[in-house]
Amino acid sequence: MDYPRPSLLLFAHGTSDGRGGAVADALAAAVRARPGGGGFAAVAAGFHLQSPTPADALATLPPGPVVVVPLLASDGGVMRITLPRRLSEAAAASAGCHQFHLTGPLGLDPAVPRLAGGVILDDLAHAGIAVSAATVLVLGHGSSRRPDSRNATRALAGALQDRHSFRRTEALFLEEEPFIRSWPAVTGGGPAVAFPFFLSGGNHEERDLPRELAAGGNGAPPLLPALGRHPGLVDLVCARAARKEWETADNATISLETAPRLD
Repeated sequence: MDYPRPSLLLFAHGTSDGRGGAVADALAAAVRARPGGGGFAAVAAGFHLQSPTPADALATLPPGPVVVVPLLASDGGVMRITLPRRLSEAAAASAGCHQFHLTGPLGLDPAVPRLAGGVILDDLAHAGIAVSAATVLVLGHGSSRRPDSRNATRALAGALQDRHSFRRTEALFLEEEPFIRSWPAVTGGGPAVAFPFFLSGGNHEERDLPRELAAGGNGAPPLLPALGRHPGLVDLVCARAARKEWETADNATISLETAPRLD
């Protein structure tokens, strides 16, 4: 059976000052630039804290199926509560013209450890640092209320360590212990790099992470580009254009009707 090509709605948290949309907008533009629009009929980005909202972004897409890809690092509260609420608002505004297929957070894609590892290995090679001598700091958001961000960040750290046998790989956080500023106790003065496990950019990447690393003292490890800026994410998004990808357990596809009940 032939199915209509779906549209793509990228969802990101955004920031109240409007600076948190650059990464999602760049990713949307990169998908559009692919031959055949990356397999999508149309592409838009919508945000929780800034314009356009998912409802406004949806209004720019043609009627029919819409694959919603969350630019989130974990399946925490934003994924389980905020996004379904925003999609419910969008569905009401759409008056039934669109059918949603919500995939899992892009940060939990099985290919992410490979992408992150490539960035880290390239940086170490450029700096002339042996893999076995390097400490890798995976920087995550963390939360005092939910374990999802912590668990996802630690899972990425563990996957990187298993793949590459660094001297040490540790997860550090903005909003829970161990805090990012505690990096000296982790590195012990040896060579290190810091990889931000952040998808949407904005103030955390541009302001908070550099500030927290600097608060640990002199000689802070270099801060690599965040996961959301990796060009390989375009391939991960475009892979979700195929109908078979909407239904796979790996992408945790759920319907709009069941989304609000995930929590």
